[in-house]
Amino acid sequence: MSSRAYDYSIEVADTTNFTTGNTVIGFSSGTVGQIIDIVDNNLKVKLSNIYQQYTIGEEIISNVAILTSYNVFIDHSANISGTTNVFALPSTYSLVDLSDSISVYVDGTVSSRDSYVINSNNTIQFLPVEFISNTFQDGETAFSEIRETRIFPTTDINNLFIQVVTGNVEAASFVAANFEGTILSANSTVIDITDSPYIEEKNAITQSPLVKLYSIYYPGEWYPPNNAGNPSGSGAGFPWPYNFPIRYAEVIGDDYYTENYSVSYGGTTYYAKALESDNIQIDASGKIGEITLSISNFDGSISNLVENKNILGYNSTRSTIISVNGELVQNIDPRTVTANIFFDLSVQQARGENAPWDYESTIEEGDTWTSLRSDSRDLTGAVVDIIVTYAKFLDYWPEYGSVQDVSSNSANVSASSVYRVGDIVTTDNTSNVSLIEDIRGSTIYFSNTSLNMLTADSNVYIVNSDADSSAHIKHTFVINSLDELDEILAKFSLTNWLQYFKNTVPKRKFYATTCPFVYKGADCKYPVSGTGTIVGSNPAVTANGFFTYGNATTANIAEDICAKTLTACKLRKNLINFGGFPNAE
Repeated sequence: MSSRAYDYSIEVADTTNFTTGNTVIGFSSGTVGQIIDIVDNNLKVKLSNIYQQYTIGEEIISNVAILTSYNVFIDHSANISGTTNVFALPSTYSLVDLSDSISVYVDGTVSSRDSYVINSNNTIQFLPVEFISNTFQDGETAFSEIRETRIFPTTDINNLFIQVVTGNVEAASFVAANFEGTILSANSTVIDITDSPYIEEKNAITQSPLVKLYSIYYPGEWYPPNNAGNPSGSGAGFPWPYNFPIRYAEVIGDDYYTENYSVSYGGTTYYAKALESDNIQIDASGKIGEITLSISNFDGSISNLVENKNILGYNSTRSTIISVNGELVQNIDPRTVTANIFFDLSVQQARGENAPWDYESTIEEGDTWTSLRSDSRDLTGAVVDIIVTYAKFLDYWPEYGSVQDVSSNSANVSASSVYRVGDIVTTDNTSNVSLIEDIRGSTIYFSNTSLNMLTADSNVYIVNSDADSSAHIKHTFVINSLDELDEILAKFSLTNWLQYFKNTVPKRKFYATTCPFVYKGADCKYPVSGTGTIVGSNPAVTANGFFTYGNATTANIAEDICAKTLTACKLRKNLINFGGFPNAE
């Protein structure tokens, strides 16, 4: 998957109520685009149609889509009489052509769509059912067949629920939320339009160094991070595994002047490392081919990752819950939490603030580490984001030196040839900035003598006046395999994100009465404890404990084995998450 940089920076009279991610429409030109970022009075917009463009002076408006979601149950169990086959839909449901959003549960089993019709008066009507019985005459071996048509549901049915659900991803059958329209959220007038600086730089005769920024997320199931920057999907509620995501930088055509060389982009730090990836090729059909990512393994860091069987897990003895990036997450080392009674400044300085436990720190403390995987699987399935940008758009110019010694408003700086008179600089131990007034050999003279920045060993960064955290192309890949590993190099095969899912989803077979899901796994969702609310149930249904493979009640969790049948799922009251297809023929 790849996403291009924004196309235009649109200066408007007022950015009030414009929101990143919303659609912006040109009132006169009819141009439609998406807001990628908002800086001062400028909207960074990616066009939805490259053959249209905004015009100076026109009014632009931003709309918000209104989606209506339903998740309503109505219990008709008390209305089963054996004489009626018509039942009302939930009163909050306004009938439209969304018959797929209706689910009917008869004694816990999803009723076939062919067994009822939907009437225009917001009711469903069950079709008659034909019953066949055989009778024998006294003294005879032959029997006569009797066919009888009865109203359904009969009085033998105990429970009847009707559910209308749209926009609920936890439902047995997902139907998208109903689109009802849009409302105007913001409007303003276009003052000026500037092309994306990324496009300008890409087409320039002389370019600043090309920069590739790599973020490796493991495990891949937890990608993409949510709005708070924390894991989403099956990893929701947990922090990233310790030291993940890994972030590397490849500056093409650049020299490294310091140890622990790093690159900063959008406030995120990427460590420069000897690595290389193939050029990303797109064929005539738009398919992005596989690429190879080669990473230096001189320091053994990649070997340690791919051979680590304890890379993913948690401290099950002693951990705390704390807010990280604005939301509560688990598996946090209490020694790294300032307000915690176990806080230890030396540990926080070594491991970071609000740091998650890892295997080494857990064992060192004598605690129990519960592993969530038996090995790292060579990082297979990890997601790799590759951001392609140029050096001038980084927070700081990628080359820099460090202070050797200080005298008044000057300092001897390594790699002084990197700097020019007029550069605005800062250091890694202050947010203040200063102007370079003169350079004499390795001595640099600064305009600001009051800066608390000229300390020995601090790095001197050149602040980029054109820094732009949105000026990039982003590609997303999945690690498909580890192809080579030795003491020098590790080579990974990467598959495009969308192509990866085309190859892996769906791979389920249609079993009518057999569930393929892992019991208590991410798809089954049955509570490990056998208690609590069934995920996706509304009104809430409580889990029904443990059962053996033979569907006998047990209090022993070791004997709790699911038979993977409708009966087993019904006993646990987890039919809403049954993985089979009862209506498949």
